Amino acid sequence: MGKRADKIRNLAKRAPKRKREPLLKFWGRIFKRIFILVLFAAYLVTGLISVNMWSKAVRFRSLDTHQMMGRLDHYRHTSKYFDAVFMFDIQKPERAMEVIEFLEEIAHEIEPVFYFQIAKRYEQLGMMDDAVFWHLLGSYRMRFDAQRCEGLPDFQGVELYMGFYTTLGLTRYMAEDIDRLEVIFNRMMDWDTENPPQTVPVYYCRLARQFLYRHVPDFTGFPIPQEHWQELYIAYRIYVQETFIPSLRGEEVEPASILRIVEEMDYLPEEEQENTASEPDNGGNGGDGETEP
Repeated sequence: MGKRADKIRNLAKRAPKRKREPLLKFWGRIFKRIFILVLFAAYLVTGLISVNMWSKAVRFRSLDTHQMMGRLDHYRHTSKYFDAVFMFDIQKPERAMEVIEFLEEIAHEIEPVFYFQIAKRYEQLGMMDDAVFWHLLGSYRMRFDAQRCEGLPDFQGVELYMGFYTTLGLTRYMAEDIDRLEVIFNRMMDWDTENPPQTVPVYYCRLARQFLYRHVPDFTGFPIPQEHWQELYIAYRIYVQETFIPSLRGEEVEPASILRIVEEMDYLPEEEQENTASEPDNGGNGGDGETEP
């Protein structure tokens, strides 16, 4: 037994000694494994999201008009506006006119996020005047909703959303002929007079708070008191009518505050006050006016 133990010890001494792995190499190997695991997890999450979006797209494309109405009501009441917009956005171009007719019929009572869907479908059909009309109306009404959010610092959210639906063709068409654009703009303002806003801006305030302005302490994510909506709406209309087209023609436009215009409402002719007073019960927050509707 003793001889065997000695033999084993001798063999162990003769065996080549294993070199210690450098610390840097050791941690490099660990981080490499962690990176592979993170990459796999990201791939898995991306795959799940893609499958979910694909299944939604298939389901939404199979809906008829009656079913879309039910889904739209559900999504609006549960503040699932991403799903609501995606439901229309994913429809094939062949259903463009169906989407237009469906949304135009209820346009006076739905949020402006859906107006860009109408504009998109009109552009697909080559009906550019109508596409510009709904694009301008969406911008105009969404900016109004943004102004009704308490403490909102700017219109970055509106610009980002518009960017998704502002195509090169639409931009060129609007820039080609300012006189034609003015006709469409006046038509938009007439529609706005006949169909004053009926929606509340909660959808915009919440989304802006969630994704853009969480770090801004003055922005609460809630609308301003409703008693101010009417006067703000009137002031906003006046400012847009006085500045939008002149600014496109290169005229100097004073970057007036919407709130200053509200303070000057007493100086409006009585007839104009009566005409504008009949418009909405849902106006917006005091922010600086813009030269876009």
